Amino acid sequence: MKLEYVLKNERTINQILKEEFEISNRLFAKLIKNKKVFLNGEAINTRVIGKLGDNLTIDLEFEEDNSNIVSKKMDL
Repeated sequence: MKLEYVLKNERTINQILKEEFEISNRLFAKLIKNKKVFLNGEAINTRVIGKLGDNLTIDLEFEEDNSNIVSKKMDL
C-alpha cells in the first residue's frame, strides 16, 4: 500500500509523517531504514524540508523479518 500526500506548506518530512500520518516511532524507523519515503518520486532523507505542492509518497509494502518468532504449543 502506498500513501500519498501533497504538501500544503513547507515542513520537514519528519513533521509530516508524525503530524499528518500519525506514524509510530517503530514504523517511522522501518520506513527510513528501508528507504520507503519519496519526495517527488525520489527516495529522500526525512530531514528534508518539503515545499508547497511537493508530492510525498510512503511505500508501506516491505517484508517483515519474522525469523525470530518460534511457535509454541499451548492450551487455549
